[in-house]
Parts: sequence; structure tokens; C-alpha cells
Amino acid sequence: MLFIVALVINEIILSLIIGFPKYGVEKKVMGIRKSEGGIQNVYKPYSEFWNVEGGNKVFKRNNLGLPGADVKINDSSKLIYVLGDSYVEASQYSPDSIATSIFKNNLDSIYANNKLCVINLGCSGHDPYDLFFRSKYFESIYKPDYVLLVLNRDFSDWLVRHKKPFNFTIDDNSFQSVNSNIMQIIMFCRNNSALFNLFVESNKKDVDKTIADVSESNTKKVENNFNNKDYSDLFEVLGRFNESYNNFLVISIVTDEGFNLELEKFASGKNIKLTCENLIKPDYLIKGKGHLNIEGNRELGNLLTSAYVKNFQ
Repeated sequence: MLFIVALVINEIILSLIIGFPKYGVEKKVMGIRKSEGGIQNVYKPYSEFWNVEGGNKVFKRNNLGLPGADVKINDSSKLIYVLGDSYVEASQYSPDSIATSIFKNNLDSIYANNKLCVINLGCSGHDPYDLFFRSKYFESIYKPDYVLLVLNRDFSDWLVRHKKPFNFTIDDNSFQSVNSNIMQIIMFCRNNSALFNLFVESNKKDVDKTIADVSESNTKKVENNFNNKDYSDLFEVLGRFNESYNNFLVISIVTDEGFNLELEKFASGKNIKLTCENLIKPDYLIKGKGHLNIEGNRELGNLLTSAYVKNFQ
């Protein structure tokens, strides 16, 4: 009895006083992500999450269960996907302050009666191959008119995680919900208990570290086999994006000028729209080395705007 009372008290302290959020996951889907087991969370509208880098604050996802400001979609809307990893997801700041929200506000200022809606599909730890399938999953729900892919690195060390050759097949079995009894029980507990959610998250750090160590080991093996970086994996994925979407644009914010030159050569040869501008600089990063800070998000939002206008208007 005392144990149950202690659990209830801890739950109240954690959720109501400290404010640690519950899980907020609507379902888990196989195939959205190709690395690290392939299971990806689909979140509930307005679900909450805790961010340490942003100052131990709790923020909410939007009405679609995605990062950024609310997205009001109707029959006349034109949808813009913005794809990327955690730099686009931008979980460190309030939804209205991140790059995709600034992008939408800029579009509203430029176009009278603007029908363009920005959907933030950025997700931490996702490389362009993962993002291709993330895009395809959400395409079945919100069909895009424009697809923008933000590169904040060359991803050569991430793309080695995937089985080769790449398989871009999408069929009726591609995106199946995980409905095992144990998974449903864990989700129920995490969705209804901040304490249980914290317990799982704390233990999950060890799993994440193991995955990171394996990825680093694979990366070192690849680096030992090549004197120069090989961007063929990335270019293959970009080519498939370009084949899948008529209005596809790559935006590189990478510091490496050598990479950007190779990217420009590839994009020119494949008629892929491309914009390059270095935003990975200390003034635009949290404490000079983390994710994009508020100013960096503002600059990325403005870059998304200028790149869209230049290439599609």
C-alpha cells in the first residue's frame, strides 16, 4: 500500500509540479525510418515534450502532432514539406520561434491571401534516406506540392548505417503499425504516466549510446577504406527524391565548401534545384556549437523563404 501511495505522490510531483510530460505517442509505425530498427513514433496533436538543450523547458507539438506552429489546411491549400534532421525539427525553442514557422510567416507577408502551408517533417537522427520514407509516409496524409530538404552535414557517416543497395520500394506493406501486446501496454503506461515515461527515457539513453557506438564503429571502417569522402550514397538518395517530386529543392547550410562544390556539380547534372549558404557558424549555434539558436532559426527561416521564392515563383 505504501508503495502505491509513493508512486502516486511521485507522479503528482513529476507531472503537476515539475511538469515532465507524458509520452504523447499516437502510434508506432514500421518503415518510416530505415535505421535503428525502423520503428518511428507518430505523435498526438499538441503532445508535449521536454527539451534539455533549450533550457529544460516543455513545449507542445502543433495540431498535426509535428514541430512548429499550427497548420491550417483546407481544399485550396498548397503544402510545402521541409525535411531535415534535428536542425529542422528545432525542439529547443517554442513552436512560433523556429525556422519553419518563420518561413510561413514570411510567406504570409509576401503573398496576399497566402494558401501555402509549411509542414515541418524534421526529425532528430534522420538522414536523407530515412527522410525519403518519412516523406512518403506523410504524403499519404498530406500530399505535398513542394518538397524542401535541408542538409546541415554531408551525412556520409550516417548513410553507412543502411543496408546496400538502397531499396526505395513503397507498397501496401511499407508502413505497418506496431500492434504487439507488449508495445501497446508500454505505450498505454507512458501515455498515462509521466513517471513511467521518465523511467523508460532514462533507460533508453543506454540503448541510444550503444547505437551511437555501433554507428561510429561503422563510420571508422568506411573512413579507413576511402582516402576521400564518398558522397555517392547521398547523391543516390537526392536523385530519387528528384524523381519522386516535381518541385524538389535541396538547401545546404553546410560549412564544407568542398562538399558544396561537389553537391553543385551533381545537382547541375541532374537538374536538381539547389541553394547553398553556410549557417553552421558559432553566431548561429546554441553556445557556439549546438543546434541553431534563435538567430540561426531566423536565418534559416529567411533562407527557406528566399530559396522558395527564387526557385518556385
